[in-house]
Amino acid sequence: MLTPKLRNQVVVLTGIACWGFLSIHSAVGLTALEERRPTALRVWRPVRIAYSSFGYWPAVLMIPGIGSIVLAALGLRYALRRRSLRSPLISGSGFLRATYAVKKYGDASDPAAREVRVPLG
Repeated sequence: MLTPKLRNQVVVLTGIACWGFLSIHSAVGLTALEERRPTALRVWRPVRIAYSSFGYWPAVLMIPGIGSIVLAALGLRYALRRRSLRSPLISGSGFLRATYAVKKYGDASDPAAREVRVPLG
């Protein structure tokens, strides 16, 4: 059984490996397409659309760019979770799970019932 920390590391390393493979695969396919060489390699449809719309370099840099954005978002999520920082922009969108629960003390129908934030876990 994998611990949650080890499982997260495996997921991240697998994602980085797939990101690198997809980047190289699309670059090789686009280079063959650019040089008009017949090849059996296929290029991912969004990359083909970017190639036909914007040219060679934007299409080649598309997958590394998307991968960088995803890794930056995961790094931000990890850093915020690790430091227990609460940002209204990020926590309001459900990006992080709640670290506090609100408990009501007193009668539920009483408008003066006291609400207290209690840490989870």
